[in-house]
Amino acid sequence: MYFPEDEVRELFNMLVDASPGAEMLCEVTTLRLVERHKKLDSQRERIVPSQWGVKTGEEIEGFNPKIKFITEWTTSITIKTGEKKAKIRLTRELSGRIVHLKLQS
Repeated sequence: MYFPEDEVRELFNMLVDASPGAEMLCEVTTLRLVERHKKLDSQRERIVPSQWGVKTGEEIEGFNPKIKFITEWTTSITIKTGEKKAKIRLTRELSGRIVHLKLQS
């Protein structure tokens, strides 16, 4: 993810305080993908490097006891070449995730 982990934790804590009872969807990056980007970054410059990631969205519960993990979805991509479309499911370690969270009051 683009911001340092401590700043993201602080943001989640502010969201819990400001929006008790709310639900949210957020996109997260996996640790494996961050590591892979770091290897690629040595070969080329990235405008905004990923600084950290999670193994699963459940780890976000550890940011604040009022955050409850509901579920997550692995993202996929669609590649269009000419007339054909191919939907590719990325491996779980290399794909982004959409995480559904509940902010408890």
